[in-house]
Amino acid sequence: MEAFPRRSSRVESRAHAQSAALPVLSPLQVQDLFAARLEEICTSFDTWHYPLLVGGKLGAAVPGFERDALQLSLTDSSFGTSIAVDIRTNAFEASGAVAGDEVRVSGFLRARGQRGQAVLRFEAIALERCDPIRDSVYEADKKLLTLMRQLPHERQEYPAIQAFSMLVVYPAAERETTLAQFCSALGSGVTADQSRFVGLEHDNMHRLLAAIETCRETVLVILGGTRSFPEIWFDDAAFLEALTRVSAHRIFAMESEVERRFASRVADYNTTSAEEAGNYIRSRNVRLWRVHEEERAQMEEIAALRESVEELSTVRPALSLQARLGFGCIIFLLGIVFTLVVSVFK
Repeated sequence: MEAFPRRSSRVESRAHAQSAALPVLSPLQVQDLFAARLEEICTSFDTWHYPLLVGGKLGAAVPGFERDALQLSLTDSSFGTSIAVDIRTNAFEASGAVAGDEVRVSGFLRARGQRGQAVLRFEAIALERCDPIRDSVYEADKKLLTLMRQLPHERQEYPAIQAFSMLVVYPAAERETTLAQFCSALGSGVTADQSRFVGLEHDNMHRLLAAIETCRETVLVILGGTRSFPEIWFDDAAFLEALTRVSAHRIFAMESEVERRFASRVADYNTTSAEEAGNYIRSRNVRLWRVHEEERAQMEEIAALRESVEELSTVRPALSLQARLGFGCIIFLLGIVFTLVVSVFK
């Protein structure tokens, strides 16, 4: 007895087309879903058309309850839980799977009446063998593409000269070559208290991520010469996420073909040599310093003009006409008195 009615071929084909986008459930999860939603499923046959994708270890194939059908067992590798899977013979043979293979099965949840109870039954539409290496590559590519779609498009601007500070990450083996070229091109425009240098080994990506995530400087420089970091690092999702969280101006100077990597799309400036990176920073700082000096000179001129205006505004106003007449009369009277005194003494 079928507790779940059969789906039409139209629904089955649509389910198979959608199965690649579904999360992969384990047999234990399918059992929990069946137990939790059985009543709801049985009361809504017409609307329950959502396909499922189940992964597990394939058991031996035995003849099924229907003609041209096989019954398989699908076992959860972690917990040992098994569910019964019914599949058409031609679909099973087309998959090339054998007992013991890790497989993924797409299909619908159904039930069969057994001794007065509804027992879980999974009707498979398609079955495919799992390739762990291919799956891991696919998941990594999927995560990377999802991350690239979410990356912000804005760039980090070069900092003002007053706020300039720099973190330089370089391969430890390139200290005497690549780092020396960078420092020589940089010149003396950057002081020691404005810069921090971190040398890393080629096989320690975790330290590279830690250096980026702890960056509090306003400019981040990543150098690489002939013995640079592995190029695969610059396509790693964790590395890209760390770069996007940094608020510093990001500079890549790699002699290898890093410009083909995703990290180059996140960087604010890309170059192929450490010398060019040093020249870039020096030229930007010189340009900003000139602008800063011009602004400072203009501010000084404005301050001097303001002081002159304030001094003019504090000058005492000229005397009025009446005051000047009063002063004139006083001087005239003093002159008369002086004349009288002189005449008396004569």
